[in-house]
Amino acid sequence: ALSQAFPTGGSVHAYTAFVAGCRPAVPGYYFTVAFVEKLGRKFIQYMGFAMMTILLIIIAAAWVPMQAHAVWALVVVYALTFFFANFGPNSTTFIIPGEAFPTRYELLSVYGGWGA
Repeated sequence: ALSQAFPTGGSVHAYTAFVAGCRPAVPGYYFTVAFVEKLGRKFIQYMGFAMMTILLIIIAAAWVPMQAHAVWALVVVYALTFFFANFGPNSTTFIIPGEAFPTRYELLSVYGGWGA
């Protein structure tokens, strides 16, 4: 499967692309910690979803030209989706319920989730 996705480099190229794509994930969390009080939880979540939508539309619209002429641009745009996934819904999904519900209800949801 990797040789089909990355026909020129095999698994080494796939690993490099994976690492390059995942690097923005950690700064996304740090940006959330830095700006969550200033921008607000809902705004960060909506902004993350909106930016991911825009970036994925760019990837979908320019897939063939990017793959043929500018693979680096494809990796950069894809990496930005990781950044905005983590500076957005990945972080706020865990922040909002923790602040919205009392501890006793959080505990019930954990036990209820075990039965699912």
